Amino acid sequence: MRFFSDNAAPVHPKVMDAIAAANRLDTAYDGDEWSLRLDGAFSDLFGTEVRAFWVTSGTAANCLALAALCPPYRGILCHKDAHIEVDEAGGPGFFTGGAKLMLLDGPGAKVSVDTATAAFDLVRKDVHQVQLAVLSITNATEYGLI
Repeated sequence: MRFFSDNAAPVHPKVMDAIAAANRLDTAYDGDEWSLRLDGAFSDLFGTEVRAFWVTSGTAANCLALAALCPPYRGILCHKDAHIEVDEAGGPGFFTGGAKLMLLDGPGAKVSVDTATAAFDLVRKDVHQVQLAVLSITNATEYGLI
């Protein structure tokens, strides 16, 4: 296996077959069979009604999720080597309308509880400092640590 990028590898033949089977006229831009099926699958998974939001890339997914969680005037704590810092090409700032990525250190691109707690404690609770809204953590880091 070559774990490089989902953007630089061919799709599995079953994926191509599914795309070919789905290639038919349907309602455009939501309300279509596939959107409804996705909503149903996620609703079943989470045990509550869910509306799934389709996006075209991982960058869009990451940045739109951050934008939903963080207003433009607040901050997002993340590791200095986090994917949102080193691989999203300014997307988080663009999609959030200016939220600040506040970088933390730690071995292997992991943020420890102590490091996060210390960062929380350093932020004064006044209008002269960006207030935190999000702590970005990852299951598998850019270095492959879990």
